[in-house]
Amino acid sequence: IQRQLFEQLIGDIARIQIGFEVNEIDLDNVALQRIDELTNSLKDAFQLAEKLNLDANLIIVGASDSSGVSSTNERLSLQRANNVKTALINNGIPVSRLFSTGIGEIAFTSDVVATRRVMFNVLYTQTGQRDSSAP
Repeated sequence: IQRQLFEQLIGDIARIQIGFEVNEIDLDNVALQRIDELTNSLKDAFQLAEKLNLDANLIIVGASDSSGVSSTNERLSLQRANNVKTALINNGIPVSRLFSTGIGEIAFTSDVVATRRVMFNVLYTQTGQRDSSAP
């Protein structure tokens, strides 16, 4: 049951996205509310991961639309991801569990607003099994 709860939390985290206006990197009130929601889900997921002998970390992916100069969009995407990372750290998520990157421009939809956002992915691996006979 704990594994199913963990998988559900990972899905919930992946569905959270934080949007930005054109050329913006600052977190507005809606973004801060989503970060609070994300923080709660992450804390639960990390606690469950520990119980399941999993090492879990969060990848924070910033993106930009294709308007403007590519180098500016690359910088914007990374700054967006880093601002979210800082907010998560301020909410008590350990920096050692957070990895941020900017992927610059994406164009997976005709809706450019959908591309100006930060997305999340939890990566996890099985840790070494506890050996109760070890000294």
